[in-house]
Amino acid sequence: MNKNKFRCPACDFPIFNRRVAKCERCGGQLPAELLFTPEQMAKLDAQYEQSRKAREEQARKAGSYDLGGGDFGGFDSGGDGGGCD
Repeated sequence: MNKNKFRCPACDFPIFNRRVAKCERCGGQLPAELLFTPEQMAKLDAQYEQSRKAREEQARKAGSYDLGGGDFGGFDSGGDGGGCD
């Protein structure tokens, strides 16, 4: 007996993305009860967007968006550290 209840009824392939209405292996139509409802997708999208904004804000506070010059991992760009000239 399969432990994963989210499997294609036609070919028994695991359903990795419950937003996609067709099986990724055989292309068969998946039953609605195996897919996310529009409400569930909207809730997941909102959670993702909230998480994305929080990550961006955290990165901004940490200064990781500052790519204008500066220190790149402790390497000195003064010219005396070897490398190509």
